[in-house]
Amino acid sequence: MKPVSFALSTLVGVIGLMVVAGGYGGWSAQAQQPAGTATHVGTHRGGDSLKVAAPINSASIANGDVDCDGDVDAVDSLGLLQYVAGLSVSLQEPCPDIGVQSHSGFFGDVDCDLDVDAVDAQKILRHVVSLSVNQEPNCSALGDPLPGL
Repeated sequence: MKPVSFALSTLVGVIGLMVVAGGYGGWSAQAQQPAGTATHVGTHRGGDSLKVAAPINSASIANGDVDCDGDVDAVDSLGLLQYVAGLSVSLQEPCPDIGVQSHSGFFGDVDCDLDVDAVDAQKILRHVVSLSVNQEPNCSALGDPLPGL
C-alpha cells in the first residue's frame, strides 16, 4: 500500500508543480474538429494552448469529469488545481464553469463538501489509480452521472 500512496502523492506533487510553474513548458497542439463536437481549450500562464475536439453531452456529465471529455482522468485533476490556484481554466460550453453552483452543489466539488479545493483534485487522482475515495453521504461516486445539471 505504501508504494501506491507514494506514487499518488508524487503525481499530485508533479501536477501541483506544473500548475505553479505555469504548465508543461512550450507545448501547443491542435486537433481537427469532427462535425458534432465542441472544442475544449486549455491555456496556462505561458500563453500556450491545447485544443482537443471531444463530444460533449451535458445530460451525461460524470462526477469528476471537469473538462466534459467523457472520462475522469488526471487532466480533470489538473483543471481543478488550476482553478484552486487562481489560474484560468477554459472550458467549452455546455461544460459548466468550475465552481458554478447548480442544483447538486458546485461543479468541480467532487466530494460534495460544499467547496472546490485541492482535495477534490486528489480524489480524482485516487479514482484514476483505483484507490478508495471517501465521499460525503448522498454524493455521486466519481464517474457516476451528476444529478441536476
